[in-house]
Amino acid sequence: MITFDYLRVNRILAEKINKELSSFSLLKSEKEIYNYNKTTEKSFADYVGMQNAFFLDSGTTALQLVLQLLNIGENDEVILPVSCYPSIILSILYRKAIPVFVDIKEDCTIDENLIEEKITSKTKAIVPVHLFGHACNMGRIMEIANKHNLKVIEDACQSHSSTLNGRMLGSFGHVNFFSFTYHKTISAFGGGAIVSNENLDNVKAFVSVEKDDNFLLTSGRAPGKMSNGDTVILRTKLRYRKYIEESKLKIKQYYEDGLSNVSQCKLIIDSENVTSIRQTYVAYFEKRNELLDYLQSKGIDSKLPYKSAYLLDNFKEFCHGEYPNARLYDEKILYLPMYPFMKQSEVEYICNTIKEFYSQ
Repeated sequence: MITFDYLRVNRILAEKINKELSSFSLLKSEKEIYNYNKTTEKSFADYVGMQNAFFLDSGTTALQLVLQLLNIGENDEVILPVSCYPSIILSILYRKAIPVFVDIKEDCTIDENLIEEKITSKTKAIVPVHLFGHACNMGRIMEIANKHNLKVIEDACQSHSSTLNGRMLGSFGHVNFFSFTYHKTISAFGGGAIVSNENLDNVKAFVSVEKDDNFLLTSGRAPGKMSNGDTVILRTKLRYRKYIEESKLKIKQYYEDGLSNVSQCKLIIDSENVTSIRQTYVAYFEKRNELLDYLQSKGIDSKLPYKSAYLLDNFKEFCHGEYPNARLYDEKILYLPMYPFMKQSEVEYICNTIKEFYSQ
């Protein structure tokens, strides 16, 4: 069975991770642990190309906190793509704000040409989602935001190490966020981060564990700091990220070589100014559901994508009009296994099985 073996990278780097854990266990004081965490946060900020980073317990917590830091609340409008991970929408609703949905493009990113028509006097922010590691058109999105005095919050949870014009995704917006769950390219077992060029000292006050901290008591938030264990794993992965990135780029190329001549498959190819490190490999397939069943029968664990908001009862009231590209996404997109250090032979078997299905 070829599964989504996201933990293979941990097995390969086990010796390095254990060595880092051993070093961490020798720290002798709370101050040393604090300095270790701050150093790791600085390493992550440097990796993204931002001045500041703050680690949290999840990407969802990070987005909720970003919205709070930007004073986005009841009846404020936030523009985002209709096809995205549901927790993004839930985080907006958690703040009692209103999600305003825009159709996606064929590369699964928000259609920047449809954003301006959605802007009203209540609009406070745009959340471009680099879904599956594909790059949104951040240049145009920032132009629109600056023109209308809006904040941009990049969802870079699935785009670790992806670049646009040589610049890391997650470094374009005003206050952006990442996730480090085990299936991310640069992963721990959990956790998230906020990155910004703005000062993030006030983030600490929101997630402080000091019970007598008046700021925490009046903020309405529970503590949400990343665990030390996740910080240790992330620190190790950052040190060896070059090997992870190189592996994923090779896997992407294996898929493109193996599927480029399959007429029933439409690949999402990077433009010249984009280098995407995909969280997972997705493409459009004819007879998608039948192909899914066939792959499963041949020992290949493929999956369907997140459902777009217009298909989910929780969010239908916020969906207005048609979303033609999102409908294509919901009908034809399929996830194929992709994870660091996946073997060429595994990708070739998947591609050959897909060709076998369409040759019947």
